[in-house]
Amino acid sequence: MGFMTLSKENRSEEWNFVKETLEKSKFDSFGGGEVSDYPFRSRFQHTTRVMLWASRILCDCLEADYEMLELAIIFHDVGYSKGVNKSHQEEGAKIFEAYQQQKTGGIWDDKEKMQKIAWMIRNHSRKEMLVNGEATPELTLLMEADMLDEEGVLRIVWDAMATGYLGEGGFREALERTLRYWNPNYMPMVTPIATKFFREKQEAVRIYVEQMKYDLGINEMDK
Repeated sequence: MGFMTLSKENRSEEWNFVKETLEKSKFDSFGGGEVSDYPFRSRFQHTTRVMLWASRILCDCLEADYEMLELAIIFHDVGYSKGVNKSHQEEGAKIFEAYQQQKTGGIWDDKEKMQKIAWMIRNHSRKEMLVNGEATPELTLLMEADMLDEEGVLRIVWDAMATGYLGEGGFREALERTLRYWNPNYMPMVTPIATKFFREKQEAVRIYVEQMKYDLGINEMDK
C-alpha cells in the first residue's frame, strides 16, 4: 500500500510503524479498547486524510518545511495507542522521540528539527496557538488539516452511522445528533484556503439540516 507524503521522501516505514502501533494497541478505533463507540472510525485512516488535507492547503504556507510537517502529521495521533485521550499529544511526542533515535541520515540527523517535530506533536491540540501567534507555519497547517477532516459530509455520515450503531434511533435522531454537536458559527481556520474549505463544509451541513427538517416535516409538525 502506498502512502502520501508532502516531500519526495519515502515515509512508508513511518506510516507502517504508526499503523501497526495503533492496530496492535486495539485503540485505533475512536472510543478505543476492545469495545469502541465508533468502530467505523479509524485513527490511522484519519491520519492519512490529514495528510491529504495538508497537501490541499500547502499553497497558503509556502515557507513551511514539508519534511517536518509530514512527519508531525504521521505521528500526531499515535499517542492514542497508549489508551489515553487528553494526554495523547504528550504520549505521541514520546513515541516519536524514541523512534527518531533509531534513525540516521537526512532530516533525522538534524536535532533541532527533531525537537520541532516533537513540539508540534505535543501542541497540535492547542488551537489557541493559531490566533495568538505561537503556531509556526508547519503547526498551522497540521492543525488546520486535522480539523478539516470529519467535518461537512463526513460529519453527517459519522452522526448517522453512530446513531445506528449505538441504537439511538433513526432519521430524526441522526439529525438531532448532528444538531447537538455541530456549531454553524464555528470557524477555527486562519489561512485563506483552509477557511474556504471549512466554509464549504459548514454549508454542506447547513443544507443537510434544512433538507432533513423538510423531509421529516419537523417544522410543520411543530406548528
